[in-house]
Formats: sequence, structure tokens, C-alpha cells
Amino acid sequence: MDEKYIEQYAKLDKKASPLFIEPKGYVFVGYSRKRMTLSNMPSHKQVKYFGEKLAEFIGYETSMEKSDSRVVLLTRDPKKQTIKN
Repeated sequence: MDEKYIEQYAKLDKKASPLFIEPKGYVFVGYSRKRMTLSNMPSHKQVKYFGEKLAEFIGYETSMEKSDSRVVLLTRDPKKQTIKN
């Protein structure tokens, strides 16, 4: 999750203008274990940081997160959030 690419992701996300964006990290499971290693798996802290920086660029807010899945949910309009915590 390289911070140098956040601006490019932000440009794509602004163009698409989705209600939700779900930054997530690779998880070392299944067949991917034959071609990847644990070192390829970012921590939740890294995923969260990436998501927060992306949200700053595009004006979204962090809505939820699930650390064991290494995922953060960003939303454009928290009032339209239909997923219950």
C-alpha cells in the first residue's frame, strides 16, 4: 500500500464517484500462498492509513473498519449509509 499512488487512486475514485469505497489489503489465504508470502500482506494499520489519506483527497469519511479482514469502508455521504454497524 504505497502512499505515492494515493493521488492516482483518488483521481479514479473521483471520476467514478461511488457511494462507498473499500480499501483492503491482501490476505495470505488459498492458492495465493503458492505465489505470495506473509510479507506481501499489509497490516490493518497500513490499510487504515491508506484509506484515511485517500478519504482526505476525495472528501469521503471513514464509515467502518474490520481489522481482522484488513478492510476500511469509506463513504461519500454518511447520511445515505445503509449498512448498519
